[in-house]
Amino acid sequence: MQDTDDQLRAPAMGPEKTPEVRVAEGVTIGKFKIIRLLAEGGMGAVFLAEDVKLRRKIAVKKIRYQTDDPESRRIMLARFDREARGAGRLSHPNVVTVLDYDQVGGQPLLIMEYVDGHPLRDELQGGKALPPARVAKIVIDLLKGLEAIHEAGLIHRDLKPANVMLTREGDRVKILDLGLVKFAETDDPANEHTAVTKAGVPMGTGFYMSPEQINARPEARAIDGRADIYAVGVMCYHLLTGKPPFDGIKAPIFDQHRLDPLPEIVSPFGELSPALKAVVHKAAAKKPCDRFQTAKEMRQALERLLAPPAQKRGGTPVALALVGLVLAAAAVFALKIATRDGRPDAREAVATEEAAQAPKASATAPVPAAAIKDTSKIAVAPPPADEAVPTTQAGCQAYEGGRTGEAETILTKVVATSPDDADALYCLCGAYARKASLASSERATCEAFLSRASQRDGRKRQVRLWLNRGAR
Repeated sequence: MQDTDDQLRAPAMGPEKTPEVRVAEGVTIGKFKIIRLLAEGGMGAVFLAEDVKLRRKIAVKKIRYQTDDPESRRIMLARFDREARGAGRLSHPNVVTVLDYDQVGGQPLLIMEYVDGHPLRDELQGGKALPPARVAKIVIDLLKGLEAIHEAGLIHRDLKPANVMLTREGDRVKILDLGLVKFAETDDPANEHTAVTKAGVPMGTGFYMSPEQINARPEARAIDGRADIYAVGVMCYHLLTGKPPFDGIKAPIFDQHRLDPLPEIVSPFGELSPALKAVVHKAAAKKPCDRFQTAKEMRQALERLLAPPAQKRGGTPVALALVGLVLAAAAVFALKIATRDGRPDAREAVATEEAAQAPKASATAPVPAAAIKDTSKIAVAPPPADEAVPTTQAGCQAYEGGRTGEAETILTKVVATSPDDADALYCLCGAYARKASLASSERATCEAFLSRASQRDGRKRQVRLWLNRGAR
């Protein structure tokens, strides 16, 4: 492993002396011919390229220096080196494979396998949610890759839909971008926060960052793989509902991660099972000790939800005791019908022997632990609209789905019985606002929301905009 790490370390040339090499479509750098840009972010750009010697497609990542400041460029190169060394430890079908790391024409380049697919982020465009069964399958694959990352002594620290690729065939997951990876071993020089991160600065992406990363105190450097578990839990919520649980509207997003409970998990594909909701809530718990402690533990919980109830071989102690009672009863019956001259015949002897060998019922026989409920399904279809009990959740789902008439019907009934339900008032006001103008009774609903919502509720601004359109 030391040899591998040495081979993947950054070139000795300092970043301030590294000449910029043009990487663009049609340019050939060393043995790599650049085909097109695939993606770019704050740290670098990734290109589709062809290895002209081996005649295969690969992905080439180059540093994207943001300033000419030598210290900033040194940090960028250190992160690039961190990503290469971290990925170089891994070989797993759910983690992108690094093929080489070298300096070509004075430019540090990371050579990776080309993943024919698209980022998971693309599946969420326009507030789109995914079917629960597909979410579970994707997250199980993601957790398999995360297991490998953690077992290699690494912590990703920046899991998000943009860093998860779905292959074109089979929706296989590939985890990307280890630029913020943290090495678990304490003697690794890359763990020195002054080398790659700055003390007091949270590292990660706001929508998916764990509370312990947000704290950004020196002790936050002791974060472990449970920070990645939190990110997976938040991603689960986003995939199931079409939106992240915390958006920074009602309060600063960092405060929401640290203080606010996870909102209700509402899927447009039907009511989710309590077991699936429990998995998401546990993964996204505020305290690391309350989460799944390993990626494997969370993966197994999801796999139990997808699997049908197991057909167990043998039986439980209670079942065996019942079998014993049946056999004993059969023996008594045999004794009554199979006597000859007051003496038991052969059948009597056999029945008596079987009864003696059968397990005896016991009032103290241990009862097996209850299995997780809803193990054969993770979502149930909603009842027909005419049979459904009017709820805020159903009404707001109809509003968000553009079914204005249905939303008005449901939410009018909810508000009639719960006039202080701010969520119902907001969704009903929004449904009314889709009309050309608001009637006085409809304006009253919007004003009722303004009087009942909390001072920090970011939705108040939207409702005031609706009201300012005027009344008819």
